[in-house]
Amino acid sequence: MKIISFGYTAAPLLAGRKTITRREWKDEYALKFHPGEIVQAYDKQPRFGGKKIGEIRISWIIKQSPLLMPDSDYEEEGFAWLDENPEFIPKKFILKDGTRDMQKYFRMWKMFGEPCWAIKFEPLNLLPFDSIFTSRNSLLKEITV
Repeated sequence: MKIISFGYTAAPLLAGRKTITRREWKDEYALKFHPGEIVQAYDKQPRFGGKKIGEIRISWIIKQSPLLMPDSDYEEEGFAWLDENPEFIPKKFILKDGTRDMQKYFRMWKMFGEPCWAIKFEPLNLLPFDSIFTSRNSLLKEITV
């Protein structure tokens, strides 16, 4: 079974607030994924110690310019959840000025991002959020106190 890793957005996925992902895949690789196909969801790539956190069913997959992303994809990409839970915003999404504003990040991505593969999916059999992120939250609190 194929794998898609959600390293930067595993938290919103497990919180039930992510139903689309975009990938800078080569066309040859992306065309191996098909609507209706069930794919394993991982918290990061297995070669970096990633673990399976559930499965997703692909609804559709298209190559698209970020300019064509509907505003609703701010929610579907999990960014609204990240704005509500800023402790989970990955460093990659923090703007150069230190801003943790996912709406601003989304707008900039929309304006300046390169065409990529958009994969709409239905989450299936996801692990409970607390089974993955409780210890990470505790660790975060220990480091910041």
